[in-house]
Amino acid sequence: MSQQLALGIELDVAASFDSFFSADAAEAVTALRQVSDGFNAGPVWLYGSSGVGKSHLLQAACRARSERGGSAMYLPLSRAQEFDPQILEGCDSVDFLAIDDVDAVAGNTSWETALFGAVNTFLLNSAPLLLAAAVAPREVGFNLPDLSSRAGAHVVYRLPVLSDESLAALVAQRAVDRGLQFDSAAIEYLLRRVPRDMHELEQWLIRLDRASLAAQRRVTVALVRSTLEREHHVSG
Repeated sequence: MSQQLALGIELDVAASFDSFFSADAAEAVTALRQVSDGFNAGPVWLYGSSGVGKSHLLQAACRARSERGGSAMYLPLSRAQEFDPQILEGCDSVDFLAIDDVDAVAGNTSWETALFGAVNTFLLNSAPLLLAAAVAPREVGFNLPDLSSRAGAHVVYRLPVLSDESLAALVAQRAVDRGLQFDSAAIEYLLRRVPRDMHELEQWLIRLDRASLAAQRRVTVALVRSTLEREHHVSG
């Protein structure tokens, strides 16, 4: 994880293949497992709307690769303003590269040039490469034709929106990971009233964890309702 620490980016402790819930994305998960295991060099492009698990899977793949003794680099370009594009010039020092939110730098000449260099290097070396965006490669709108061409060389998987059952199971598992006692009815109540985005849901789990500790009781519908009201969210 030294590369991650050098970037100031820590992988989500909950990001693993086992904690990803989506039967409809089984093919994509299998492909990423194979890449992280070294059985398939990729490249792979994941896309889908916010909250479907793109970042989760990229980080899970990096974690799995690192646990097998490899060196992995995870870079979320939604945070591109925190870094210099030259950071990608040194990416060949790792043997596994996962770049998230690729579409966030579309139209930015400096970042597109750096991204092309990194992608080209990994493709030429047949090294494992994972990219993720909200849209498919042909829809990103890169200004650099060569980058568009390289992006099109990826195997593409679309991650579907999680079903109600999958999302509820994921929230329940995250609650267990936190040691949080959560009534199933409370999970259903929460999911009807907050955005269906896992990052947003994680923040609500943190708030509910605090509320549960303060009240010294498990998370019930009543506790969720009072917490939502206290946070000036939709109640009812």
